[in-house]
Amino acid sequence: MRFRVATLSVALLLGVAACGDETSKQTELLLRVDLIDDAVKAVEAWNDEQPSSLIDTGEDELEYFEINATPTLVNIYVAASDATKAIAFIYREGALEEPAQPETASGSTVVWSDVDPDIDNASVYEKVVEALPESTVSRFVIARDAEFDRLTYRVVMVSDLGGEFAAYVEPSGKIIGGDLLG
Repeated sequence: MRFRVATLSVALLLGVAACGDETSKQTELLLRVDLIDDAVKAVEAWNDEQPSSLIDTGEDELEYFEINATPTLVNIYVAASDATKAIAFIYREGALEEPAQPETASGSTVVWSDVDPDIDNASVYEKVVEALPESTVSRFVIARDAEFDRLTYRVVMVSDLGGEFAAYVEPSGKIIGGDLLG
């Protein structure tokens, strides 16, 4: 369903951009996509240091339900117990915080080696910010779309009116679709 409305959503996105002010609210607010790789490495190192790992996938790589970057931190939701549990980690100011207790979860997962290494800079979301200068960027999300079984990169924006919009982007930042959220 998400990608069926992509054409309409992209048209809406571009239409909103034509009405927006040239000055973006985003000049001072950057998503910490630059910390994603360090955050993943910190989670993997934490897992390797555990006497009996909470996150034993039986695979060579950890699996993630979602990885997202906000203006201040990176959230990582690691799949555990055959992807029936999620363990949430927060990476903030160069340090990994203690994980939350495992919570019941389900859904598709991503392995880090499938993620494009070029997503570690602002260019991955700059085109969305330019297209929606009056909206506030809230997070950049990496996840697998269960319906289409493909890796997705989303930039989530909040409008001045309170609604949320997710723009699907390529690692280059090119906008390829969108969804109204909520």
